[in-house]
Amino acid sequence: MKRRLCAGVLVLMLFFGGHLFANVTTTQYFYLVKQAFPNASEINIFITKSELAREKEKIDRATVQFKLKALIYEIDNSADIGKATKSLNENSILVIYDDNIFANNKNKLYILSKCKEKKISLVTASLDYIESGALLGYVEKDGAKSIILNLTFYDHLKTEFNVEKIQKLGITEVIPQDYLTSAQ
Repeated sequence: MKRRLCAGVLVLMLFFGGHLFANVTTTQYFYLVKQAFPNASEINIFITKSELAREKEKIDRATVQFKLKALIYEIDNSADIGKATKSLNENSILVIYDDNIFANNKNKLYILSKCKEKKISLVTASLDYIESGALLGYVEKDGAKSIILNLTFYDHLKTEFNVEKIQKLGITEVIPQDYLTSAQ
């Protein structure tokens, strides 16, 4: 088991150019979503227009590779965030690309509250979002790159994330911290 896990990590490192967590890529987002939600067929993406211009081809490739339909929301201001968030379906998956518009505290709190209300699984590269309630994140914390799972506002997903799945995803931290002991 350990040998397969080490081989899997090595393959991922080679696949992602040796930078497994640095500058989260489209492929990494899609991979994480597909591993966490294997039955998912659709992914919502909040991305700025300028970032979309750079990432569009990568998003198109990842949709084919991971068999996910991408619903892309071009965001340039708070009004765009409000409009896009209102159109998200309940129990869907949302990936937020890193940008200052999403880091704005008012926008962050709005997005998180709507995700909680609609049971939307939020995936991000922002430690601030994870600590504030997003579900999954590729983040840098204390100088190290890691995957964090925050189940604080996701009671409906607690049975989905058992110890085996947490290990398979390579999750290094689970919030709340006592979750793993209570899940065993």
